[in-house]
Amino acid sequence: MSIAFETNPDLIISDIMMPVMNGYEMTRKLKQNELSSHIPIIMLTAKASEESLLQGFECEADDYLTKPFNANELNARVTNLIKIREKLIAKFKKTISVVPSEITTTSADESFLRNALKIVEENIMVSDFSVEDFIK
Repeated sequence: MSIAFETNPDLIISDIMMPVMNGYEMTRKLKQNELSSHIPIIMLTAKASEESLLQGFECEADDYLTKPFNANELNARVTNLIKIREKLIAKFKKTISVVPSEITTTSADESFLRNALKIVEENIMVSDFSVEDFIK
């Protein structure tokens, strides 16, 4: 899980049955953390029951694929999830408005946005404020 925080991957593919922490718990923890909540997660597992599938989606997995799997299908799912994220990023770059007083919920994504908006507001008049400054 620490690798996700260090590398900020475009996507994570995880099994459910792992030695240290199961895939459900890992997914839940990643989705609850504002540093990793945006990362799409595909569960790739031998657990094919409807109960396992529902549990995967309840812990906020973005997709669920059972073994044995078709590599072309996995590739298509990965491609689609990454394209969806790219479209969301493009949309929010165009439509985001700075109104922090209206942000009242506390989900990980909204907490991240609130912090980002605060930084932008504090530095809006700084002409040499860069992306590198923003991510610090």
